[in-house]
Amino acid sequence: MIKKIVAAIDLMSGSENVLEVAGDLALKFDADLAVVHVYEATDVMATFSPYLYPGDGTFEKYLEEEKRQLREKVDHLRETKGVRVNGCMKADRAVPGVLGFVASETADLLVVGTHRPGRLERALLGSVSEAIVRQSKVPVLVIPPHDKQG
Repeated sequence: MIKKIVAAIDLMSGSENVLEVAGDLALKFDADLAVVHVYEATDVMATFSPYLYPGDGTFEKYLEEEKRQLREKVDHLRETKGVRVNGCMKADRAVPGVLGFVASETADLLVVGTHRPGRLERALLGSVSEAIVRQSKVPVLVIPPHDKQG
């Protein structure tokens, strides 16, 4: 029986699809839902100007914005679907961070999205969702990106 579902999102477009499916499943199974956003501080820092100075507050402002976005998505799920849901941000590498969170939550199901990388990108870098499927100890439902044409 499914009592706890984890939805792992990256706050990019497409995460709404993951949350929609995870919310529907939580309702169907009367399960609790935990939404996690795992971020790597090194990836976040790489997006900033080379003139970023330690302690100037830029990184903290970025994290506050991400927290606000996650809170907004979780609140929207709670208000529109009536799902028992909470959100969490975790600093870690994507795959171990998600799998560690799933283990700590003793989840029965993990819902993730995919961006459908091309063959070359997948061959060189691998896919986060693919690595999660291979390493997960719980069933994983992978949600493809929404087809904008219909």
